Amino acid sequence: MVQQIYSEEIDFVEYYRVIYKNRRLVALFLVLGIIFGYVINILPIYNYRASALVKSAMVNGGSVEPASQTIEKMTNGFYGKYSSVSGSYISQNFIQIWSDNRNAEQAKKTASEVSDKIIKEQNELVAKEKTYKLDKIESLKSIMNNYLSRGQEVALFHMEIIRIEDQVSGAKQAELLGDIKVQYRKISLLMSLILGALLGVFIAIFYIFSKDWWLRAKEKF
Repeated sequence: MVQQIYSEEIDFVEYYRVIYKNRRLVALFLVLGIIFGYVINILPIYNYRASALVKSAMVNGGSVEPASQTIEKMTNGFYGKYSSVSGSYISQNFIQIWSDNRNAEQAKKTASEVSDKIIKEQNELVAKEKTYKLDKIESLKSIMNNYLSRGQEVALFHMEIIRIEDQVSGAKQAELLGDIKVQYRKISLLMSLILGALLGVFIAIFYIFSKDWWLRAKEKF
């Protein structure tokens, strides 16, 4: 047991020696990582995020389409091929749309286009559903009048017509809630430098040990 621990300490010391031996290379990659972090920070890469909140259309007491299904369609490019568009649903009735772009106006435009397409599609579904129900009401009224002319009971027809009329009046169109908001998003310079430095050191250590392993393996063969 003691020998095993001692061996692990020897291995650890050996790793340290390898790193210390290549300290200049580590320092070089550290500096390069910091420079990389600085360059990334000043580049305008998707710095703006536009957000739009859409309320789903309602029919028959529920949303015309589950919000999760709408998000899936958006992800699969059903509403257009937008590489920087994402979304989530707050509930099955509310859809949050995000658009990232280096240009604020373009981010807002994309979010507006996607939300408009969703609203248009859902409102068309509502219109079709209302047309179907109105036609059904007319059909029931025609049947009810025939029953009335023969002196038959029509209470059930009347109740069904009232139920369908309530569904028609309760149908709600999809809409955009509030304005499309645009926010400036950027990681702080200090965080960029720290992440760049860590990345540089990681790459340096990975390279050093890969090279050391290769040389040792080469000596054995």
